Amino acid sequence: MASEGRKRVRNVRCFGLRFALWMAPWDVYRLPVALRVSRRTTAPASQTENALVRAMGQPFVPPAWATRVLVEGDAASGAQDTMQRVLQRDPAAPARRWGCVCAMARTWKTVADKALKDLGTYVPRQEYQRIRGPRLPGTRGGNTCWV
Repeated sequence: MASEGRKRVRNVRCFGLRFALWMAPWDVYRLPVALRVSRRTTAPASQTENALVRAMGQPFVPPAWATRVLVEGDAASGAQDTMQRVLQRDPAAPARRWGCVCAMARTWKTVADKALKDLGTYVPRQEYQRIRGPRLPGTRGGNTCWV
C-alpha cells in the first residue's frame, strides 16, 4: 500500500500512503465524503487515481437540500471519462443540477481536432479579480481566491 518518496541529498527517505479524497465544501468548512487508498502500480489490485475517483463518485448521493452539485478537479483528475460520468448524472436527478469544473490538459483536442494550447493562451494576471472569503474566529486573515 505504501510508497517510498524521492531520495534526498542526505539519503532521507519519505514513506507514506497515497490516497484519493472527496471533500464537500459547505460555507467555510470542508467535509470528507469518501476516501480510497491508492495501491502501488506493481500490486495486482492497483487502480489509477481517475478510476478511484470514478468509483467514489457513483455511490455518492448528495443531501436533499443540495440543489446544485459542482465537481471540481485538477488536470490529473480531469479525464474525459470522469467528466462525462458527472454530466450523465444531471438528467438522472431532476431535483438538482450537476456540473463539472476541471482543469484540462493543454494537449486535449476539440471535435475539430485542434489542441487547446492552439486556441488560446493563459489569462494575463491583471485580468484576475481577488475575492476574499470570510475570516474564521480566532484567525488573522481570511481565505483569498483569484478568479
